[in-house]
Amino acid sequence: MKNLHPAAAVPVAQIRDLFGTATHRGKGAVLFTSGVVSKGGLEFAETAGIALIHYNAENGSLTGLNLRGRVAATEGFPAAFGFEE
Repeated sequence: MKNLHPAAAVPVAQIRDLFGTATHRGKGAVLFTSGVVSKGGLEFAETAGIALIHYNAENGSLTGLNLRGRVAATEGFPAAFGFEE
């Protein structure tokens, strides 16, 4: 989870670090942010299969920032990552 100023962008380097850690542990990667994700971060996450999700703490909403993030936010993590509940 990255708790950033709403105008701050999560850099691609941090998303790559998350991916490396998840891959090392044999897990899927999910990034929650209150800010935005850099263009490079969005591109990397899309090709690496990372779910990107924006959370709004004020109204309790979750919004997917990429395809896998949208599936996770609307249908759940099993649907986004292809495993059964």
